[in-house]
Amino acid sequence: MDLRQRFIEDNEFDIDINFASKISKFQENVVEHICADITSIIDKLPTKVYFSQDVCGVVKDGETFYTLEYLNEDDSVLIMIDLNVISLDEYLDAIIAKKTIKYYQDL
Repeated sequence: MDLRQRFIEDNEFDIDINFASKISKFQENVVEHICADITSIIDKLPTKVYFSQDVCGVVKDGETFYTLEYLNEDDSVLIMIDLNVISLDEYLDAIIAKKTIKYYQDL
């Protein structure tokens, strides 16, 4: 008997070894939050050929601010390249520049 797939997840992305190394240092709940953030905006991030871009986020605890460096080209799978913890001031600058996960979630 053939089983039919009922739900299809289109939200997929690849990760670079550097990103994997850095995200593995976070607690499990933080990793889950960051991955949920990525999948919530994966279809909304702008594309740019040959150049990486960044987007900033905040974990629900309100104390962990981070930036994700990614490569998103047309007709290609999104690749997460790097992950870094940033300061509140850097996050506020990202809000002004409209380069936050919250900004893309609200589009």
